[in-house]
Amino acid sequence: MLDLTIVIPAKNAQAHLKECLASIPAGFAKRIVVIDSGSTDGTAVLTATSGAELIPFQWDGKFPKKRNWFLRNHPPETRWVLFLDADEVLTPAFRGELQATLPRSDKAGYWLHYTIHFLGGPLRGGYPLKKLALFRVGAGEYERIEEDRWSALDMEVHEHPVIAGEVGEIRARIDHRETTGIHDFVAKHNEYSSWEASRLFLEQRSTARRQRWTWKQRAKSLIVGTPLSGPIYFLGSFVLLGGFLDGTRGLLFAMLKGAYFNEVHCKLRELRAAQTRGTDAPRDLPLLGIRIADITPEQALRKASDGGLILAPSAPGLCTLERDAEYREALRRSDLNLADSGLAILLMRMFGLGGPRRLSGLGFLREIIGSGQLAHGGTFWVMPSLDSARTNLRWLGGLGIPITMQDYHIAPTYPRKGAVTDGELLGKLLQRRPSYIFLCTGSGSQEKLGHWLMEHLDYRPCIAGIGAAIAFLSGDQTPIPRWADRACIGWLLRI
Repeated sequence: MLDLTIVIPAKNAQAHLKECLASIPAGFAKRIVVIDSGSTDGTAVLTATSGAELIPFQWDGKFPKKRNWFLRNHPPETRWVLFLDADEVLTPAFRGELQATLPRSDKAGYWLHYTIHFLGGPLRGGYPLKKLALFRVGAGEYERIEEDRWSALDMEVHEHPVIAGEVGEIRARIDHRETTGIHDFVAKHNEYSSWEASRLFLEQRSTARRQRWTWKQRAKSLIVGTPLSGPIYFLGSFVLLGGFLDGTRGLLFAMLKGAYFNEVHCKLRELRAAQTRGTDAPRDLPLLGIRIADITPEQALRKASDGGLILAPSAPGLCTLERDAEYREALRRSDLNLADSGLAILLMRMFGLGGPRRLSGLGFLREIIGSGQLAHGGTFWVMPSLDSARTNLRWLGGLGIPITMQDYHIAPTYPRKGAVTDGELLGKLLQRRPSYIFLCTGSGSQEKLGHWLMEHLDYRPCIAGIGAAIAFLSGDQTPIPRWADRACIGWLLRI
């Protein structure tokens, strides 16, 4: 008999608990415990007739949940504890490997592998299920996450055990059965997605929590932060991880997997929108010592109407921060730095820095044109060349934005290093006094030029350093679709 306690959290689990308990032979483990959350079916009777011990549990909505509550309030007297879900079945191969491994083990815990059953049979491909569900009593517990009833889940689901000591691996698999049908499968994953979105929402805003993330958690945060999370996980499940080997069952499983992560993304966006709803103050996030605005389009447009310097620093420009003092000063002194660099945002999310909401220079230009703020004139455009000016201004005129020969300036070749000044442009602006000045020069010069202009103008217009954004709309450069810009991958289309 193994010096082992098997703990089975349950709630109205009669449909599959019988098979779970039957897979644990008499004499296999010293103690079998079912922690029951007020079941109204035959769970309690089934537990009693099987010889297992029943412990009732009622969650108060806070830490600890069911597994940690058991470890803290009913610590096992055995050397090992195995947490087994009610829809999991110990296979003969798993029992045999456990009996051969545990008596002489010096490990603190073990990763366990599972065979997923879906639509009547086991899956050969798709995302593997692997859990750290077997460890020494006293070696650790499930990670502590403070929550206030994010969902009705009274048991740790995505929380990971934090174990002190070396962790091994049991290669033989446990069968993970789905015996209650697709309705319950979808309902359960709806609860999981709400919990996961809430957790990501809080942890992306906590430096201390992000520092504890594993590389897998960082990658997951990055992917879930994009609207492509569903397709990415679908392709991962069906193509990369061999879901196609299971035919239509593998296809349907991958589609549900993609739908789950799409739900997480949508709920995460919903939480972010709820946080900013009703507030006029944009939030700033630090990046390389400068402030990047975590801002909605509506907030950005209000900023623009008040005047000031709005910049959209690109990834190449950000790379010069350390060696270009003038560029760094321009970003520090600006009124608003938009989240223009899709690559920087993706990296922030990957490394657990949260990342601001995506509003690029291109997105800002789309929004301000669509708002009608420019329809009455009062704009001035600094263009990189005469050919670009012709294309861009013709496009603007087609949108009903009044443009005259005095409303644009062809930029000279500005220096890449040092300060950027333009006395001729300054003279035109002081004469015309436009309300909106758009700097479309790119190559990092528009930030320094915008800062210099703001220092030398005797009034306060909106100066927007949007770089090449207008060219992606006018056809002067390869267009960047709205979806690609929002997904932070517009830069990929330019490679």
